[in-house]
Order: sequence, then C-alpha cells, then structure tokens
Amino acid sequence: MAADYRRRYLDDVLADMLPEVSGVLLTGPRSCGKTTTAIRHAGAVLRLDVPGTAAAVAADPDLALASESTRPLLIDEWQEVPEVLGAVKRGVDQNPAAGQFILTGSVRSQSSSRMWPGTGRLIRIPMAPLAQREIAGFEGSVSDLFLHRLFGRGEPDLSTSALTLTDYVHLTVQGGFPEVLRLASARARRAWLDSYVEQLLVRDISELGEGVDPIRLRQYVDVLAVNTAGVLAQSALAQSASITVKTSERYDQLLAEVGIIDNPQPWGRNRLARIEKRPKRIIVDSGLAVAAARLDEGTILHDGTLLGRFLEGFVFSQLRAEVLAAEDRMALHHVRGLNGRHEIDFVIEGSGGRVLGIEVKASTSVVERDARHLAWLRDSIGQDFVGGLVLHAGPNAYPLDDRLWAMPISSLWDE
Repeated sequence: MAADYRRRYLDDVLADMLPEVSGVLLTGPRSCGKTTTAIRHAGAVLRLDVPGTAAAVAADPDLALASESTRPLLIDEWQEVPEVLGAVKRGVDQNPAAGQFILTGSVRSQSSSRMWPGTGRLIRIPMAPLAQREIAGFEGSVSDLFLHRLFGRGEPDLSTSALTLTDYVHLTVQGGFPEVLRLASARARRAWLDSYVEQLLVRDISELGEGVDPIRLRQYVDVLAVNTAGVLAQSALAQSASITVKTSERYDQLLAEVGIIDNPQPWGRNRLARIEKRPKRIIVDSGLAVAAARLDEGTILHDGTLLGRFLEGFVFSQLRAEVLAAEDRMALHHVRGLNGRHEIDFVIEGSGGRVLGIEVKASTSVVERDARHLAWLRDSIGQDFVGGLVLHAGPNAYPLDDRLWAMPISSLWDE
C-alpha cells in the first residue's frame, strides 16, 4: 500500500464483500477515490480510459475479459466501453465464483441502459469523498465508527475539543476530495474545485447524452449550493433558477446520477403527525458546495444563515460516509413539521427501527432548550429512541437531559 494512501471505510466493505460475491460496482462522484481504493483489492487492472485498451475491449469484450485470468479484475471507467457490461454478465453467468470483477466509473449509472446487465451480478457499493476520520488516519474497523458505537452502547464518550468555529469553517471549505487535500495553498484548492464544478456541468453531464443547457444547469446548481441542506419546494428552486419545474426535476436526477447531490428523505411514523414530505437537497461534499456558491471562509463566517447551512452540509458528509459503509443497515433522514414547530437536521434509523437524532448548531455552547426538538422525538417514539445529539462548535461535551447530549462536532471523528 502506498505510503500516502489514506485508508477508507470502503476498504473494509470490499474486503468483506469480494470473497462472497462475483462482482462489485463502485459508484460515486468523479475523483472521490474509487480507482485508488479499488486497485488495492484487484489482482489485475483494465483501464478503459486508455484509448488503445478501450479499442481492444470494444472490438471483443468477451475475449478481452477471458484474456486476463487474474482475479479480481478491476475494470476502470467502464462507461467508456459500455459493451463490457454484457461481457461481465456472460462471464458471471458462466462462472459465478466470488471475487471476479470490480467495476468503477463516474457517470452513466444503471438508468442509462434499458436493460441493466448488472442486476443480480454486481453489488453496487456507493463511495463518498473522504470523511475527516479518514483524512486523520482511519484505523480499526467500521464497527468502531461513531454511529456504530452509539447504536451499540446507547451513549457517547464525552470529550473536549480544541477546534474553534473558524477551524470548522476551514474544514467545511476544504471538503474531502483527495486531490484537494494534496494541495498546499487555498488558492490552488479553490481553483481545483472551481474547475471541477465547470467540468462537471459542461463535460460529465453532457456525456449522459442529455443535451443539457450548461448555462441553465449552472444557474440551478448556484441555487442548490446556497440552499444546501435546505427543505425547499421544487417550484421555489425552479423559480429561483429561472427554469421550469420539469427542468429542475431532470437536473436533480442528473446531478444525483453523477453523485453530486443526495436527497435525504423525511422520516416519520404514524405517531408523528403533520410531517413535511419534501426531501432535503445536499451537495455531498461541503467544499464543492462552497465552490459552487462562489463563497469563501470569511463570507460564511459573517453570514449566520450561510454558516448554518454549510456547517450542516459538512456534518452530513461525515455521517453519510459512515452510513454508506455501515455493517448493519442504516438510513439517513430528516424531520420537519409542516408548521415548522419541530425540525431535526438528521435522523439515522438503524436496525430494528432504532433511531438517533442529530442537530447541528454553529454556536459554541448549548443549553437544554436547544435539544427541545430531540426531546419531542424521544417522547414521541419511546424506547426506539437511542439518543439525541446537539453538535456544536464549542469545546465541551455534557448531558442535557435523558438520552440527550451536547457534543463538539469533532466528536464525529475524534472519539
């Protein structure tokens, strides 16, 4: 393993899955580290972004796969020769042994083919940009991560943090793309992210063959970026971007397909009446969201509304990375009452219907009243409520009430 490689949560997932299944498909936004991680689990690599290799595979995909007997075989950027999927299907049908194929690619997901050949042959494994625990150096196993331990024990470790609000904003603006973390200057990081946004809109989405107007798409991404982690009506988003609702819905679909936005759905049970049914829309990397909004650290620090939105988006990226790698099934939601009386930033539902609630505050201290929505959720669902956290930008962790705690945001990766 290369000395500069940061171990990923997905390394554990791949190590568990490859001895069990014939093939896996790593999905996620371009440059989040899919190929770098996949190479470490592959016996051989077929790079379809190399023109000569792509031409040979396109000429006879079955022969190309049969000619490489070492397994697992990594087929990188498979979308450059979509016909290779049929060869993978036929290969798995003929020999369903475990650990045969790893596929990576950034665009053209299952929806780009009327008959997706991967059904029943490839296990889809989504990958996120780096979380802070991965950046700092991930050791142990996925079961040691924050959410897993909280579901397991029912209460967190209460420890202090040396990070300030300015530190958290810096981490938010930096984000988690591996290439950004290799750059020393803020100017270089900003240029990389700006370039990523432009190439995403002009090149990557155009590869889907949609004939999208990049100017209107950019207008829509601008609106999404400044409203990241918001719960807005589709009509309001469309109006703000000067496009139709139908166009905005199609843009949502395309941005989700290239792995740039996630839409946490509302969580609710029959005991929770009058719950908002709209999803949140969150750009999956906080640094990318800041770049798309054309903002900087100083602007965010001095605008309370922007600070709250982007800090919430940053926390979402930490939680999402854990949920995607979870050993037991987890789902990430939000709760918002129709009248705005109750609102919880994130609700994580684990196995057996057990629930964690998380609020994010940009303040440096928290009082019991800040956990009132979490207390409402606790009282509404009873014993299924494992605990509620108010994550804040201050140094201290302390209990607020029964199964409710205030904790520094860095507790997500420092524990």
